[in-house]
Amino acid sequence: MSSHQLSVFPEQSASCSVMTPIHVSFSSEDDTLGVLWEHGYVELWSLKIRLAPGNTKIMDPSKVWSGSIAKNDESSPARFRQLALKVVDAQTASYSITTLGAEGASNDYISVATIDQGLLKQNDFLSLPGRNNRLLTPAVDGVYEMYNGNIFARRKWTSFKMTEF
Repeated sequence: MSSHQLSVFPEQSASCSVMTPIHVSFSSEDDTLGVLWEHGYVELWSLKIRLAPGNTKIMDPSKVWSGSIAKNDESSPARFRQLALKVVDAQTASYSITTLGAEGASNDYISVATIDQGLLKQNDFLSLPGRNNRLLTPAVDGVYEMYNGNIFARRKWTSFKMTEF
């Protein structure tokens, strides 16, 4: 049973036949929902959830951003599997989207996309040492967990230095 169902579909411009999202994540700042498809297409939805009792709709969702955060390298397509979302400023449609994925049999990598005023402004890709990592969510900025349970943090996205805790 649900009080509302949200239908999500990648846009026709997204070149993939997979219609089911691989991961969803809520921001910890408000009621924004991030939806990730395996090929790197992302949708952000403002759910506008009604918290008080009343006779109006329980939520009135609207899509605030959609687009691809994948590298533009078709020779080795990425397979994304996890998303973490941070709302920087909902009024100006500014978000930080962190995704985790891999290319073929290579190491995992993190993509950090910055959405500012509804436009993709920056997308940094950082290679990780190894495979089968995971993001710590809710979005713990710059921290991830290795497959063996070790926790690592980055010092800066520009120079990715690993620190083990």
